[in-house]
Amino acid sequence: MADERFSTVPLSLCNTMKQSLSIKIEGLVQGVGFRPFVWKLATSLSLAGCVQNNPDGVHIRLEGDTNRIKQFLDLLQTNPPPLAKIISIQTETAELQNMQDFQIQHSETAGDFSTHIMPDMSLCADCRSELLNPADRRYHYPFINCTNCGPRFSIIQNLPYDRAATSMSVFDMCAECAAEYNNPADRRYHAQPVACPACGPRIIPMLPDGTAIERPWRVVWQDALEQGRIVAIKGIGGFHLACNALDETAAHLLRTRKQRESKPFAIMTPDLDWVRSVCRLAAEEEKLLTSRERPIVILKVKNDFPALKYIAPGLDTLGIMIPYSPLHELLVAFTDTPLVMTSANYSSEPMIHTNQDALCKLQDLADVFLMHNRDIVNRCDDSVCISTNNHFFVTRPGRGIAPFSINCKNAQEAVAFGADLKNTFAVVHHDRVSISQYIGDLEHPGTQNILMTNVNRHLDFFKIKPQVVIHDLHPDYFSTRLATRFARDKNVPAIAVQHHHAHLAAGHAEYGLAGKAIGFALDGTGYGTDGTIWGGEIMVFDRQQFRRELHLKPVCLPGGDMAVKHPQRMLIAYLHQAGLFAAAKDFLAFSPDCDGILQMITLGVNCPLTSSTGRLFDAVSCLLGICNVQTYDGEAAMRLEAAASPHEIETLPYTINEKTIDCSLMFAHLLQHMQHEVPADVLAGRFHNMLADIIFDCAERLTKKHGSLPLVFAGGVFQNRLLVEKILTHKKAADHKLFFCSYPNDSGIALGQAFVGISNVKSDE
Repeated sequence: MADERFSTVPLSLCNTMKQSLSIKIEGLVQGVGFRPFVWKLATSLSLAGCVQNNPDGVHIRLEGDTNRIKQFLDLLQTNPPPLAKIISIQTETAELQNMQDFQIQHSETAGDFSTHIMPDMSLCADCRSELLNPADRRYHYPFINCTNCGPRFSIIQNLPYDRAATSMSVFDMCAECAAEYNNPADRRYHAQPVACPACGPRIIPMLPDGTAIERPWRVVWQDALEQGRIVAIKGIGGFHLACNALDETAAHLLRTRKQRESKPFAIMTPDLDWVRSVCRLAAEEEKLLTSRERPIVILKVKNDFPALKYIAPGLDTLGIMIPYSPLHELLVAFTDTPLVMTSANYSSEPMIHTNQDALCKLQDLADVFLMHNRDIVNRCDDSVCISTNNHFFVTRPGRGIAPFSINCKNAQEAVAFGADLKNTFAVVHHDRVSISQYIGDLEHPGTQNILMTNVNRHLDFFKIKPQVVIHDLHPDYFSTRLATRFARDKNVPAIAVQHHHAHLAAGHAEYGLAGKAIGFALDGTGYGTDGTIWGGEIMVFDRQQFRRELHLKPVCLPGGDMAVKHPQRMLIAYLHQAGLFAAAKDFLAFSPDCDGILQMITLGVNCPLTSSTGRLFDAVSCLLGICNVQTYDGEAAMRLEAAASPHEIETLPYTINEKTIDCSLMFAHLLQHMQHEVPADVLAGRFHNMLADIIFDCAERLTKKHGSLPLVFAGGVFQNRLLVEKILTHKKAADHKLFFCSYPNDSGIALGQAFVGISNVKSDE
């Protein structure tokens, strides 16, 4: 993920010994202990003045010795508070007022709000030490926090980020907490969620019928895990369902109740020693696991981990996270076992975040509830990340990562509604694009309501009125319908952006690229300008427009969405296209309806065309006997990756004509190798090698045509770490500049839509 760097305005310091300076700082500088940091720094340098939170950032007035002011500015940039991220520092000289001391002033609430929204952050080392210290007044208090950690986005009701504008406003601070909150020298100065057992939120154990359990929550939790029960836990951004990850019966029970046949569960582990005992943990992955964001990190599993078969069936990876909140620290401390920790909902439904909904909707899922009485204002799933070869990918932007912003100068206020799957949205305001947390799949009406609630809330946060609405090109996407209705209600224009152009534009913007690039947009589904379903696209593009240069040869999608769930349909379509179905039928175990599917293809009944790379993965996965039915999005491709030998060096053939990449020869060779009993892991490895070869073959062809251009990679296929490794280590990789979008799947679509939409608005002006 591309980091935003410090951007400073040079100072013109006068030659006099005393100076007055007005400073404006933009970035993640509110709710992170920035004002007390400024106070301590200024007073340590004997500087007078004041600091204040404002809608557009933090304002500082400094008076004092010129050299000490220069020292102040240097330290401001080089050693800011742990959670702060300074984007810009603007300075101008001011008239001397002979101030006598330095003060922290109350926040200014009038004006347009352009400040960033701070994500929720994991427990800091200081608070963790207090949490586990029997002599501390917050010993074992599950809501301990300070300015360097704790909830932010999940409790915000409005900006600026002050206690009165959060769900902590209902808790009156006791005298001790108030003293800490009002002391600039204290670590908890203006820590908005500050609380203690005497005055703050508390855990309330309950039965599914809402009856409070009159026992300590710690005992209730320990007993539930020992008895193999499922526990619903209210966390930072929503409810989780938890059980002992080493209890196969409990994990199977959770799958059955949640109607989650084989989609992998995430695990929360007691410590890194346990992680190292079951997973291969590279230094970059350990750094990510222990970062302040504390996401779920997808790790490769060692061969001797028996629980994998029911935690992540058919895969060779586990989603691992370590405790990120004080409550989770206590959960693992009280049990000392890895925990299944999955979102509390039925499959395809949005995550639950209110006590009322939990009791209403989770009665048949959970045996015990660990509630608390601090409201979650903004639900936020756990973030999910992959790290490979020093490349960092966010497959679900949530707690700790989202919301986040990317700079975008001189753009009209706008809102981009994203895609239908893995939805996020983006708001363009005050020279930046702010990207929301993961919303979910919009096929569920509840998730559509969540999207609209969050869009309106973000517009209220920043006090903006969008001048344009941006959406996907697909006319029947739920996100498109919501966007066009929103645009009509606001009486503003709506702009459609092609799905794969948006994917690539997200990477283009993330890395701050200028001009044209060669883009590889490989995914499962995206509506093309020709009315067919794209997904294997090689484009020459910039942020305004694109040209589709090459693509996978279109093939029938028998039965539309049914072909996505049943990969055998795609296999039959590919074999028929290559003239291989009759030969393959002699030794492949097709289902009884294969002749009906073939007839559907030959007659062209309900068989839209697709160039999808995702469907190619499905067909190969089915052919090699790895996955015949998909129970969740991407399952066939994930299992194919897991089955592939990473050490295989041979490849498979393909052909490229003027516009299309034809994989017919690949299927012929796979069938031939299978008849000679070449193992599936070898063939899966060769398939990945072939895709890397195709990428650099296309890159060379387009480089000859357009000159040397950056290569940008985006789309869900690039969540495949084996393919990314094959690309990065390819013999031709050094000939090109490679840029992988950090948000490869549809969670990055809104970001790309925003940049394409506003770029085209600018070009029309």
